[in-house]
Amino acid sequence: METPYSRMVKAMREEGEHNNAFEMAVCIVTSIDPVAIVYNNVPIDHNIYCNEGWIYPEDPLDGILEGEKYLSEGLKSYLSELNGKLKIQPGDTVAVQRVGNSFLIMGKVVMM
Repeated sequence: METPYSRMVKAMREEGEHNNAFEMAVCIVTSIDPVAIVYNNVPIDHNIYCNEGWIYPEDPLDGILEGEKYLSEGLKSYLSELNGKLKIQPGDTVAVQRVGNSFLIMGKVVMM
């Protein structure tokens, strides 16, 4: 026998499934030019989006830091090193959010 409460719960479950987004996934970067990943054991090489500063080898940060006379050499060195660690390379593990048929690289992740 179906009660009003069970009908309401059933309707909420059905509607919730329809509107739920994909879960975030941990993927492996297989290429940078063009950007490609392995998403749930499926190679993906199109509709991938990420911060372009993470993939381009020519980075204006070093030139900007050289022109900054009020920053200490230690801070310049730290910022340059940190920026290099943020760059995505083939073999890196990244967090990816799927939105429809697009894949958004949210950043590098480290397994602990």
